[in-house]
Amino acid sequence: MPEETRNRIRPVVVPPIQKSFRMSDDTPRPRKLQYHLEQAREQTSETLMEAYVEGFVTDEELDERLEMVADAESQRQLEVLIEDLPDQSTALSTTARQDLARLTTDVARRGADRPQRDTMRAIFGGVERQGAWEVAEILEVQIVLGGADLDFRNTRLEPGGITTLRTSILLGGVDIIVPPGVRVENQATPILGGVSTSGADASGDFEGSPHVLRIEGVILLGGIDVTVKQGK
Repeated sequence: MPEETRNRIRPVVVPPIQKSFRMSDDTPRPRKLQYHLEQAREQTSETLMEAYVEGFVTDEELDERLEMVADAESQRQLEVLIEDLPDQSTALSTTARQDLARLTTDVARRGADRPQRDTMRAIFGGVERQGAWEVAEILEVQIVLGGADLDFRNTRLEPGGITTLRTSILLGGVDIIVPPGVRVENQATPILGGVSTSGADASGDFEGSPHVLRIEGVILLGGIDVTVKQGK
């Protein structure tokens, strides 16, 4: 990174969380607020990944800030993680405010008994989910020079339900196996990468209301491969 660019980047100081407002891990968060906070977390992660590619943050800084994104309890704590990056704070701040304010019908469609959020992170390594694991409504996958394997064949995927897979991938890949009857909606943005769904996104080939696996996020120099296989 050029020396003058490093000098422009200020150290990140996350404001302290007021005890009177902080929710513990055991305290249920309002579902609508949690849903839009997750969207703001995803956008912050994407901005950090892009800044890493452009040379504005180092490997260590990226790892540290992504961990802070996962632990953030408010919009302000997310904004402070990127406001020192060139030309990023204003645009993302506006987007984050819009996402936190917007209410969508997706929240009402999600099952009440499912965990709200699960995070998988692989930096210079790999992670996997196989067997009879519990699938959260929002599954975040953050990959830097690594990979992830997700096998949904022995999981409980309710007809008509939605599982959102939010990805932040840099120089890595995700392999996904879904059982027949799951429709894949690809809304991810690949940059020098790609998403292959192998027919899992075909429309009109499902009986009733299929479960939807919605893929979102940014893929930089990486890929996602989705295949359909019968259960083991």
